[in-house]
Amino acid sequence: MLAIDESIGTCDRRFAALFIAQTVDRRRAWRNLIVTTPGLAQSIGTIILNEETIRQTELSGARFAATIRDAGIIPGVKVDTGTIALAGHARVRITDGVDWLKARLEAFAVMRARFAKWRGVITIAADIPTRGCIEADAQTLARYVAICRQVGLLTVIEPEVLIDGRHDLARCAVVTEEVLHAVFRHADEQGVALASR
Repeated sequence: MLAIDESIGTCDRRFAALFIAQTVDRRRAWRNLIVTTPGLAQSIGTIILNEETIRQTELSGARFAATIRDAGIIPGVKVDTGTIALAGHARVRITDGVDWLKARLEAFAVMRARFAKWRGVITIAADIPTRGCIEADAQTLARYVAICRQVGLLTVIEPEVLIDGRHDLARCAVVTEEVLHAVFRHADEQGVALASR
């Protein structure tokens, strides 16, 4: 699986560090270089695009997702819209983008995406993540899966507990276990099994 789904901001920061212009055309040319690499399907089975890229065409004029499928690779798209502050929980952020997700997913399916990806980010510090943060992110992940299934797209979920910080491995393991339990519980409550099909 190749992830070329970094946000515009992340891509632009990487370009800036290399003195590359931070423009739509430069991002498109960069992704075009990757997607049209000869023999790419020999090593890559799926590619995750971001929302900007799936809407674009590669330099020949074909949509990126169509070029990927024609190469024998399964295209997908990252559909979360980044993090926002969780109301009532100081210093806590949760992943956003579930509002209007069904319409966006339907459009991505028409663009030939076969799956969607959602990244839920959990930060660890002395007093976080809070129970509210874990529950909110887990419920959103489960809602995302349910909506994808309704539209007919496969799902990739990434409940990512960040390793950055002053915590030790034991604390990371405890938080990861809490997050995964919450994700599976909310998925069950939403009526979506997370087992592969």
